[in-house]
Amino acid sequence: MIITVVPVATSDIRYFEQACKEVKVQYYKLSGDDVETKYRVMHRLVSTLFLLGWLTAKYKYSK
Repeated sequence: MIITVVPVATSDIRYFEQACKEVKVQYYKLSGDDVETKYRVMHRLVSTLFLLGWLTAKYKYSK
């Protein structure tokens, strides 16, 4: 199991959480501020982080 801390722009939180739910990874919200919020993501493959980033962008820009 790999645990990675991922900074997410505050405006993208709902898209990131939606991506985590679709990929079925565990994530925990850490401290944040006005610009970014950090998440602890538990995953098995390094490529999962790429997938989460791609899905977050897809949800944000698809209408």
